[in-house]
Amino acid sequence: MSRNDRPIAKPRQADSKGSRWWANLGIYLCHLTILGLLSYSAWMYGGAQTIVQWQLAVGMSVAVGLGLIVVESRETTPRPRSGLCVLCFLWLLWGWLQSVPLPERLVHTVSPGTANTRAEFIPASGDPETSSPRPTDATSSSFQTLSIIPSQSRVGWSVSTLGVAGLVLGCTVFTTRNGRLTLMLGIAANAGAIAVWSIMQRATDSTQVVPGIQEEYFRDTFSTFHYRNAGAAYLLVGLSAASGIAIWNLANKQLWNFGRQRGSRNLQVYNRGGYWTDLPVVASISLMLLIGIAIVLSLSRGAWVCGAAGLFFIAIAGLRTVGWRAIAALGACAVAVVAGGSYLAAQHERIETRSTDLALDHIAGDGRFEHFWDGVDAAIHYIPTGSGIGTYGFAHLPFMHEDSTAWYENAHNQYLEVLTESGILGMVLLMSGIVLLGIRSWHVLTCSKEPSQIGIGAAGCVALIAVAGQALVDFVIIYPANMMTAGLLLGAVCGCELRSSKGSPTDASTYHSKPPTSPRPIALGPFAWLMLLAIPLFSSQFILGREVHSQQILLATTPLSDDQLPSQKECSENAQQLQKLTDAMPDNAIAWQQLAWWQNAELRLRIIARHASNQPSVSDAQQSEQWIIQSPMGWFEAFAVADQQQQSKLRNQLVPEEGDRQLLHSSLAALSRANESNPLMPQTHLNRATLAPWIGDDWRPHALRLKQLARSNPEQLYFAGLLFYLGDEQELAIETWRRYLAIAATRRQTILGLAMMKWKAETIVNQLFPANPDLLIAMTGHALRDKKLAELVPFCQRRSEQLIHSEGLLTTAERHACNAQLAELNADLQRAAEHWQNATLAAPQNIDYRLRSASLALKLGDARTAQKQANVARALGGSNPQLDRIFAAIELQKPRHRARDQEASPRDMR
Repeated sequence: MSRNDRPIAKPRQADSKGSRWWANLGIYLCHLTILGLLSYSAWMYGGAQTIVQWQLAVGMSVAVGLGLIVVESRETTPRPRSGLCVLCFLWLLWGWLQSVPLPERLVHTVSPGTANTRAEFIPASGDPETSSPRPTDATSSSFQTLSIIPSQSRVGWSVSTLGVAGLVLGCTVFTTRNGRLTLMLGIAANAGAIAVWSIMQRATDSTQVVPGIQEEYFRDTFSTFHYRNAGAAYLLVGLSAASGIAIWNLANKQLWNFGRQRGSRNLQVYNRGGYWTDLPVVASISLMLLIGIAIVLSLSRGAWVCGAAGLFFIAIAGLRTVGWRAIAALGACAVAVVAGGSYLAAQHERIETRSTDLALDHIAGDGRFEHFWDGVDAAIHYIPTGSGIGTYGFAHLPFMHEDSTAWYENAHNQYLEVLTESGILGMVLLMSGIVLLGIRSWHVLTCSKEPSQIGIGAAGCVALIAVAGQALVDFVIIYPANMMTAGLLLGAVCGCELRSSKGSPTDASTYHSKPPTSPRPIALGPFAWLMLLAIPLFSSQFILGREVHSQQILLATTPLSDDQLPSQKECSENAQQLQKLTDAMPDNAIAWQQLAWWQNAELRLRIIARHASNQPSVSDAQQSEQWIIQSPMGWFEAFAVADQQQQSKLRNQLVPEEGDRQLLHSSLAALSRANESNPLMPQTHLNRATLAPWIGDDWRPHALRLKQLARSNPEQLYFAGLLFYLGDEQELAIETWRRYLAIAATRRQTILGLAMMKWKAETIVNQLFPANPDLLIAMTGHALRDKKLAELVPFCQRRSEQLIHSEGLLTTAERHACNAQLAELNADLQRAAEHWQNATLAAPQNIDYRLRSASLALKLGDARTAQKQANVARALGGSNPQLDRIFAAIELQKPRHRARDQEASPRDMR
C-alpha cells in the first residue's frame, strides 16, 4: 500500500521481527546522532567556531536521512504543526532572498536604506580607482543584494538553518513517549555534566573553558562557552528539560494531575506520598538543583531573572493540582540554590555586586543599553527589508551616537537585531513563531492526558520563557548549541498529538479511532518536511565548508606587523592564494583587503630593492627602516606635503616601471572590490585614503567615511586623525583626536608630541583635550615631568580647575578627589590629605579613595590615619598589592611612632 493510500490511523504492520528490529535500530541511531550533536556543540564552545558549525550541518543532514527512515518505517507518526514549520521555512526563504542578486531598480525600490548606505559609503562608479578586475553578477551595476554584506548573510543564514533543523527534527522524530523522554534526559544529562564542570571551574578559578585545553584566550567565559551569558542560557534550556523530567515523574506518580483528572476535587493526590522519596523524583529534582547552582554561579543577571520567571510560571500553573508540599519543596530548592551558589561565587565575583547592577541607575549607565538607541536608528534606516542576516555588527556603525572601545557585533537585544537585519517580515515571522510556540506549549501542558506530554509541555514553557526573556537583553540564542537544543525541545512539544475528546490518556501510538474522511496530502506529512529540510541543510554544508576553507587561507595569509619584513616569494605566493579565493568567493571583503595588502607589500619590496641597488651595502636594520618608510602611510605623508608637480614627480620616482604601476592599480582595484563587498568596513576606507594620492584622487571623502565608521575602534579613529593631521586639516584632526583621547590612552603621548609640533599650547589644552578632569590632571603631571611640555602646565591647571567647579559634571566625591590630585601635583600635601579625607566621607564605599588617602597619610607620617583607612578598605573587600604595601609600610612606621611617643611622655610630665 502506498503512503498516499494508507490512512493516517492505520498501523503499518511489519513483515517480520527483522523488519521491526531494523526499524528500532534506525530510531536509536537517529536519536543517538542528534543527542551526540547537541553534546558536541555544547562542549565545543557552544558551536561558535565555523568548523564546528560545518560539522553540525553535516551531522544534522545525517540525522535527517535517519529521520526519513524512522518516519517511513514507523507504524504511525503524528503530523507536525504545519503552521510552525511553514514559518520556519519562510524565515529561511526570506534570509536566502536577502543574499541573492536582484535587479538594482527593485532593490532601490523595496530597500531604500540599503541603497542609501551603498551610495554613501561606496564611491560613484565613475571614480578611477573603483574599476573592478573581474566583474561578477553579484557586484555588477545591474544587480544588487538586499543584504548590505551578502557573504555574511549567507553564513548567518546557514547557522539559522541549524536551529530550524532542530525544530523540524524535534517535531518529526521525537514524537513517541520514549522519544520525548530520551530527548529530555539527553539534554538534562549534558547540562548536568556542564554544570558540574562550571562549578569546578568557579571553585578552582580555572581559566580553561573546555577541560584539558590550555591555550585559551577568551574573556568573560563561563562553562564551555566563549560568553558567560551564552553558557547560562544553555543551562537554562537544560534546566527546562530537567524540570520537564521532574514533572513527568510527578505526573506519572499521580502527584501532578494537570489534564489527567482535572475536574475531580475529591481525588487524593497525595495518597501515594511515598513517591516523593522515589529515586526518579529525587534524581530529577537534584539535577534541577545542580543546574540551578551553576546558573547562579554564571553571574548572568538575565539568566537569573528568566530562570526564576520560568520556574515561577510552572509553579503557579500547577498550584491547584500540586498543593502546598510541592510549593514548599520548590521554595526549599530555591533557597538551597541561592545559598550554595552564593558560597562558591563569593570566592570570585560577589553575587550582591551583580545583583545591585539590576538597579535602574546601573541599567541606564550600562553600555549595552545605551547602545540600544543606536540599534533603533539602524533598524529604522533599514526598514522594511533589513540589512541582511548576520550584518548587524557593521550595519549599525554609521548610527552610533557615542564613541566606545566596544564593538557591538550583536545588538544585545535579539528582537532589535532581527528587526535591523531581517526587517518587518523577519520580525513578523519571529513574533508569530513565539506566539504559536507559547500557545502550543501551554496546551500540551494543560490539556494533555499523558505524563510524558505534560513533562515536555512544562519543559517547553520554561524554555520558551527563558529564551524569549533573555533575547530582550542578550544575543545568546544565536549560539548553535543553544539554538539547536531549544529548537529540538520546542519541536518535540509541537510533535505531541493531543486528544480533543474525553477518555483515557493517549500515547504516541494511539490516535483518532476513526480515520479521516479524506486523506491529507503527503506535502503536510513529516516525510515531506524532512525532505524539504534537506535542501537548506545541504546548502549550509556547502556555504559553511567554503567559509572554513576561506578562513584557513585568510589565516595563512594574515598581513604581517610593521616590524616584520616579508620576502618577494612570500608576497607572490600569498597573493596567488588570495587571488584563487576571490575567484571562488568574489564578495569576500577580507580576502580582497588582504590581497591588496600583499600586493602593496610586493610593491614596497620593489621600491626598497631599487633603493638598495643605489647603495654600496644595506644592513638589515636599514632595510627594516625603509620598510616602515615605504608604508602606505609614509607614502601619504610624502604626497600630503608636496604640490601637484612634486606629486607627479614622486609617482614616477616610486613606480617607474609598468609592472609596478600594474601592481599598484591591481591593489587599488582589490580595495575597490572590498569596498563593494562590505561598504561599512573601516579598514578599507583607511587603506583607500592612504593610496588615493597615488592616482590623484581626493583622500578626504575616504577619511571622512573612516571617521564616521570608527566610533567603536580607537585605533582606526587615531589613524583618521593622523590623516587629517598630515593633510593640514586642523579642525578635523583636533575633533577626531579629541574623540580618541576621550576613550583611549594608548596613543596619548604620540598625539601630544605631534600636536606640539604644529599647534599652540592653548589650542591643545582647550580644544584637543576632552572635557575630562582626570585626563587633564594626568597631562598636567606629565607636563610637569617633561620640560618640553612646560608651556602646557598653566593651561592644564586652569582648565582642570574650571571643569572641577563646573556644575553637574562631577559628584562631590569626585570633585574632592580631583582637587586632591591637583594639590599633590603642586606639592601641597596637607591640602591634598584634607581633600582625600573629604572624598572618603562623600563616597565611603570607594576603596580607591581610601587607598589614596592612606598612602598620602603615610607620606605625612600619620600612621594612625593610614591604618584606619587601610582597615576600612580591606573590610570593603579590597585586596591588591597596593593595600599589602600600605600595611607593610604601616608596620615599618610603628616602632618610630612608639619611640616618638615615649620621648614625648617625659616632656609632658615635666
